[in-house]
Amino acid sequence: MKFQNILTTNLVYKNEILYVYFRHYYIKDKYYNKILKLKNVKKFTHFLSEFYITFLPEFSEVEEELRIHFFSKPFYKNKKRKQLYIFDRTETFVMIEFKD
Repeated sequence: MKFQNILTTNLVYKNEILYVYFRHYYIKDKYYNKILKLKNVKKFTHFLSEFYITFLPEFSEVEEELRIHFFSKPFYKNKKRKQLYIFDRTETFVMIEFKD
């Protein structure tokens, strides 16, 4: 399924599993509620758009590693850093780092 737009609604870490609750918008105001279940998570953080500037150097490095010019999709995976990035429609983002 193609993710046109998402909205992260909740993050829950329970029993060594991170549950990412989000809405998948497929047509304007139509959406599905979904849960992404992630194991082997080392740490995760959730930021508002105001904090992008704090991570600008890291994002520049990630863009270069992924060979992209800007983040246009909701999900990006960086295998080298063992991280997953989630960008939602409210311009907030989640950085998830996995264990070795």
